[in-house]
Amino acid sequence: MRFAVIGLGNFGSHLAQTLAKSGAEVLAIDKDLVLIEQFKHEVTRAVSLDTTVQNNLKMASLTDMDAVIVTIGEHSVEASIMTTALIAGLGVEWLIARSTSSLHGRILKLVGAHEVINPEQFVAQKLVRRITQPNVLELAAISDDGYSMSDITAPPSFYGKTLAELELRKKYGLNVIAIKQRKRKLLPDGTEQLQEKVNHNPGPDDKIQENDIISCIGKREQIDKVASMKR
Repeated sequence: MRFAVIGLGNFGSHLAQTLAKSGAEVLAIDKDLVLIEQFKHEVTRAVSLDTTVQNNLKMASLTDMDAVIVTIGEHSVEASIMTTALIAGLGVEWLIARSTSSLHGRILKLVGAHEVINPEQFVAQKLVRRITQPNVLELAAISDDGYSMSDITAPPSFYGKTLAELELRKKYGLNVIAIKQRKRKLLPDGTEQLQEKVNHNPGPDDKIQENDIISCIGKREQIDKVASMKR
């Protein structure tokens, strides 16, 4: 896949490098020549351009990209909005823009961004969830009506019970799609190793054991309710 990342600040540079390491073709753009020199060996191609000039964007062949991500930061809100508007006018397939506030995000949507992201807000939400709901290992929204897919550490009250006995769908509206069974194995040197086996198609007679992780789909508030069970 091919991506263009515009703005090589802290977030943009990490994004460009991570995409490149995943095997994607990455075009990195920033008007700061120093940053281009710094990251040119980390991506497929790095170009110094003023992206608030329409002709410059046309020369960058952005319409050939699977996605264009505008990551220009909080010190250049005007440049972020202008760049996003100009790229939207080119008719790119997928335009993602970074916002630094709710107002900035609304404006980016109005000028043509298909998707708006706020990395700081996302990280803050993820940290809050991790420290308030430590049993929720992963959570990903899958629809706009509150449904998420999540990995939950099985609470002790589930140990030794089958899925039929737990009635998670009836009681909480949760559909279990996998059970990750984790067992500790004693190695010859006396240390322990945690081994994981995944049951991708669990049936009603499958039991939940200690250290198991339940992968499920359901409403976020119900996922939180099950994850917060103490016994």
